Amino acid sequence: MSSQQHVSRKGSAPEIRAGAPLGVILDALGRAGWGPFHGRYYGATRAILQALGALLGPSGQGDVTAGQVADAAGYSELWTRRKLHELEEAGVLTWDRGGVQHGRPTAGFIRVSKTALADLTNRARQAGNPKALDRARETAKRIAAAGLRFTKRAARRPVIGPTETKQQPSPLKREEGGRCAARPVTHTTISGPRPAVGARSAALRALLATRAPVPA
Repeated sequence: MSSQQHVSRKGSAPEIRAGAPLGVILDALGRAGWGPFHGRYYGATRAILQALGALLGPSGQGDVTAGQVADAAGYSELWTRRKLHELEEAGVLTWDRGGVQHGRPTAGFIRVSKTALADLTNRARQAGNPKALDRARETAKRIAAAGLRFTKRAARRPVIGPTETKQQPSPLKREEGGRCAARPVTHTTISGPRPAVGARSAALRALLATRAPVPA
């Protein structure tokens, strides 16, 4: 087992360690519901963290400007600086601002605390994702109300046309410099009868009709 992850108890998800690449930690935090960074207000914060993961690489540290982070996150530079400052105050990163040397601007240095993010990820996993739990409960209710037991369509065997014989050559082969007229193929999924609508299809339509509206 990798030293980056550790299974704390049987059946639980692998514990995220600070030695894991920054992208792995951010992906795990996102799947856990983003912990304290969930909600509309922290949308820019989540985008900036993902931008830092893409710009800084697995180590989570390197020279980068606020403008580069803003471009990668899709937010204005002013708003990006504000969010970087919030993350710095929260202890998620350290930011050594750039300056001017020999009349030229220099990039700053940002180091994301993978230890802090790994801790937030593990805590979010233990608490559970409230939205995911609510969705699971609502889905279970709809399935129970519709009386569904199985909705996946069984795999069909491929339809094999007539075998080629001397008396009945393939229409795709040339004969005497020309092409044989194509023979109609019967008993296929195209020309055959349409399958009857069964109880499972009706139950699936009932499930879709009772689906809860998506919140705005």
